[in-house]
Amino acid sequence: LRASGPTEDTLETRVCRGATVGANATIGPGTVVGRFAMVGMASAVTHDVPEYALVCGTPARLIGWVCVCGRRLSAVPVPDPRPTRCETCGRHYAWGGEPDAPHPGETRPPHADSP
Repeated sequence: LRASGPTEDTLETRVCRGATVGANATIGPGTVVGRFAMVGMASAVTHDVPEYALVCGTPARLIGWVCVCGRRLSAVPVPDPRPTRCETCGRHYAWGGEPDAPHPGETRPPHADSP
């Protein structure tokens, strides 16, 4: 019998810093959940999830973008590539263009505890 531990053929699955994975979600082998991305409850992730993306469903599909604070920034498709501000914490995001995720801008929110 083969051992049940990882071997050289095992695909690495990575959940990056700040990502949130909902209860009962399934992350497929060899996939990456990007920084500060959110995976909805009971979703089945079969492809890489971009940074700051919000994915839900079976299979998981991109439905929007989220802030570092966890609030939704916008739905997909993005109506306009202009900078976006999180209404909750004040962080600014500049869209890198579809299908790339927004990237935090240089400005900081009014409170000093931002990452």
